[in-house]
Amino acid sequence: MHFFAGICGALATYALLFDSGWWKLWQKEFPSILTRMLIVFVCVMIVGVAWEIFEYANGLTDSIEGYALDIAHDLIMDASGAIFALWIAKRFLKSS
Repeated sequence: MHFFAGICGALATYALLFDSGWWKLWQKEFPSILTRMLIVFVCVMIVGVAWEIFEYANGLTDSIEGYALDIAHDLIMDASGAIFALWIAKRFLKSS
């Protein structure tokens, strides 16, 4: 689920920030493609960390001993999904 959340989060963030015209309200021009990808990646990871804090604060964890491994796994899956989505977006943006 975290992998697919990373994909959806990255694509939605990219679309919201850079395809909707919202960015142009604040800046005159778009940043480079690598800067855009970094912005999107950081946004996805912020949401992933916030989700892990939410899980911990609401007692949605199984045990404290295995929780560190669960956090690491979940954040790696978030990052992998975001990287995969950004790789697809970069290939699409190069071809268009």
